[in-house]
Amino acid sequence: MTIRGKWAISLLVLFGVSLSMNLFVVGFAASRFHGMGRSGGVEHMIGGFVNRFPREIRHNLRVQLDEVRPELSREFLELGDTRRRMFSLMREDQLDMVALEEAMSEARQKLTDAMAVGQRAVLKAIEDADPASRASIGEGWGGWWHRRRH
Repeated sequence: MTIRGKWAISLLVLFGVSLSMNLFVVGFAASRFHGMGRSGGVEHMIGGFVNRFPREIRHNLRVQLDEVRPELSREFLELGDTRRRMFSLMREDQLDMVALEEAMSEARQKLTDAMAVGQRAVLKAIEDADPASRASIGEGWGGWWHRRRH
């Protein structure tokens, strides 16, 4: 028996919706066990950053970043609060451009503050590294798009 016409299209749409919902539910369930909410957004970003350094520097860098983790987490929480306030200002019926510009400026400053905390840890780890390890910093950075341009 072959299904044709509107029935076939309806079944394909139904199967597509069912597949989408299943993937959404599985993805949501997986994120509860191993997502950024579980491991923390800061830890996820730090892990990706640390892995870009030579093996000899990674351990010291992780130690330095572990020391500033509470401060870094606090900075990112404050940045999140500032961004939520900024988006709230964007949604208001009467747009207050002055308040919005101030909120954007505050968000930039919060991001700069968070970066400064992380960079202080990187500076300390680099300061303690030997010259041979420092010589290979940055090799292979940039991803596939960088390699394609050159």
